[in-house]
Amino acid sequence: METKKRIFSIFLTLSILLMLLPMEVFAAGETYYVKETESGSGNGSSWANASSDLNGMITAAGINDQVWVAAGTYIPGTNPGDTFTLKKGVKVYGGFPIDGGELSERDWVANATVLCGVNINNHVVTGATDATPDDTRLDGFIIEVGSASGSGDEVYGGGMFNKNSSPTVANCTFRGNYAQVGGGMYNENSSPVVMNCTFTDNIAASGGGGMFNNISSNPIIINCTFSGNKATNSASAGGGMCNQASDPTVINCTFSDNTTGFSGGGMYSCFTASPTLANTIFWNNTAPAGQGPEIYQDGGTLTLKNCVVDLDNKYNSANNPTLNQTNVIKTDPKLIPLDRNGNLTANPAEFWIYALGQDSSAINAGLAVGEMVNAVAVPNTDQRGIARPQGAGVDIGAFEAFIHTITYDNNGGEGTMTPGNAPVGKPFKLPACTFIAPTGKLFMTWAIGSAGSATTADAGTTYTFAGDTTVYAVYRDSVSRLYAQWTKGTSATADFISDADLTDFLYVMVDDNVVDPVYYDATAGSTKIAFRANFLETLSVGLHPVNIVSGTGITYGILEIKAAPPPTTSVPRTGDGMGIYTLPALMLLSAGTIILLARRRKASQKSD
Repeated sequence: METKKRIFSIFLTLSILLMLLPMEVFAAGETYYVKETESGSGNGSSWANASSDLNGMITAAGINDQVWVAAGTYIPGTNPGDTFTLKKGVKVYGGFPIDGGELSERDWVANATVLCGVNINNHVVTGATDATPDDTRLDGFIIEVGSASGSGDEVYGGGMFNKNSSPTVANCTFRGNYAQVGGGMYNENSSPVVMNCTFTDNIAASGGGGMFNNISSNPIIINCTFSGNKATNSASAGGGMCNQASDPTVINCTFSDNTTGFSGGGMYSCFTASPTLANTIFWNNTAPAGQGPEIYQDGGTLTLKNCVVDLDNKYNSANNPTLNQTNVIKTDPKLIPLDRNGNLTANPAEFWIYALGQDSSAINAGLAVGEMVNAVAVPNTDQRGIARPQGAGVDIGAFEAFIHTITYDNNGGEGTMTPGNAPVGKPFKLPACTFIAPTGKLFMTWAIGSAGSATTADAGTTYTFAGDTTVYAVYRDSVSRLYAQWTKGTSATADFISDADLTDFLYVMVDDNVVDPVYYDATAGSTKIAFRANFLETLSVGLHPVNIVSGTGITYGILEIKAAPPPTTSVPRTGDGMGIYTLPALMLLSAGTIILLARRRKASQKSD
């Protein structure tokens, strides 16, 4: 009985205490609404009563509150020190339609929501002190043209400055920002979670064009693209990312087209920095010779798991770092730059993500979804939100390719060929056939979908597939029933005769190419093909397969082209030496006669 009373007393006390706690602890949180338009002059209580003051709404929000921002361009202020300052416990979302909408209607690509530093503000965004990835979030924005050109902390992080701040930053693009250090983002004693973001065309004079991680900053970076970022000074490092005494974890990211004036075009790490890189691509970054165009590791430990990077030629190091590598791929990932709308672009300032081209080394080569890397799971979507995997395995990099699997059937031959990966909606180049053909046969073409399909594609040509497809090797007879020989420089024809009737004749092929009828005569008997000399001269010396195609079948032949014989020269027969000396003897006799006549004439003139 005493025990029951004690339990009830404890329960009652807890109930009273819970009732006394502030209501915001249990509240789902308020939502504040922001619009760029003139109508955004309200108090932010609804889309109809939205405010245009983004900083004001962030300040007004409390723990567990959200700020929803409609498409438009928002400026922190006209002074260099003005910035959008996040608030601990508040989540800020962009990408809503210009007139507002629900959270499910967000589209940060179609509804560009821009936080713009107009090349004035030192930091476009500043992280909240003591923010954590769970309680504070910036999601769905373009952060552009900040200019950290002041002094002290104002030289760091033109796009975003985090000091003792670790928010989640998701679905954002950092572009065209400048700083002395950390053009796109600067982290100091900060470990934000950065996911599904693009860092492009950002500049740092001293280091970390895309991102600089400094002093115990261990961010988690997932599904991000670092493209076209620059560390410009001759002593600057890390065009894409610079790590100093920090240990970032980077998963399913792509670093390409970043540059540095000193070391580490893609990434530079120093002062015991020990990054872990998994399912990540470093390709086509640049640095001075011997300075790690892709990665430069100065001391510390570099861990690579299922990454694409040319360690043999594009990685350099100093101070004896430890290199831990597993399943590193050193061949071309065939990156294709796309803009925000998924269109091909050649303008580096528009690069948003890199697709994977045909035969990319990154396709299906990554760690599996859910596999843990430093207690972080490989994601089940890519930067665009596309589910992983789409093929047999997870693709390395920020892009998961939609592909059709092309399987090759030897159709009675021998051997196997590795299936091909055909990007959806893109022309796919059919490979050379490596099967061993059946006895007496030679490979001719690929049949699409079935061995007897009328749709064919020759090796080396392209075909756009509509789904997973099997293609079949098609062979022709290698032993010819017909043979003709022709020598270059002659005017004769090269003749073949098919058993098919002339009325059934369709066309003739040489080297698997249809020959224009102007280059041959087709006459009856049954079908006689006479190739003309002007065509035969265009063929190389050697053997050429000939196919005479009729409605009733194909007659196979071989045409041999022989080189023109060398020009003939007169060479005396053995024992016929007189011919060699006749002309010189006649020349000497003529010369002697001329001299003798000249002397007689001279003597005659003296006697006169």
